[in-house]
Amino acid sequence: MVDQSGFSNSLTYFRPLTLACVRRDGVGALSVADAWRELRGWIATFALEARGPLTRYGLIHKPVTEDETCPAVFDACIELPPCLEPAIRGKLAIQQICGGVYIGSGALDGHAHLVSTMDTLGDDPLLGHGLTLDAERPLIVCYQRKCARHWSLTVNAPLRWAADEVSRAA
Repeated sequence: MVDQSGFSNSLTYFRPLTLACVRRDGVGALSVADAWRELRGWIATFALEARGPLTRYGLIHKPVTEDETCPAVFDACIELPPCLEPAIRGKLAIQQICGGVYIGSGALDGHAHLVSTMDTLGDDPLLGHGLTLDAERPLIVCYQRKCARHWSLTVNAPLRWAADEVSRAA
């Protein structure tokens, strides 16, 4: 499967992550924008970027769709810096994300193709061979800064072994 940017999807392993998050339940892309707005304010208030680079992630718990009436649950996150004081940690939700195998899109230029990419990951020929999408874990969107106000992102859908599906049903 090839996405709009011309890069192929690939399998990726994520190590376990500890994330500081702002969650927004909303409709469509509004939940995404609101979550990032609040997290950016939090980052600025505590001058976190002055302490070093921050790794940014988005967690999609309910899919973001182009239909502005569909509910979405989105977390804007940064990887929790180990030196962060407990008083600052208390301002945001802390989440542990299990490590594991994900199928990732090629690099996307901003959010323009986010919905269509999410829709195609489940149809990728890399799936099969014992792997299936894991609907119980969130999609992870990885953000990389291209320039001052522009981001490149990849969408990563969690996978599990199909044999796990059979054992969970038993």
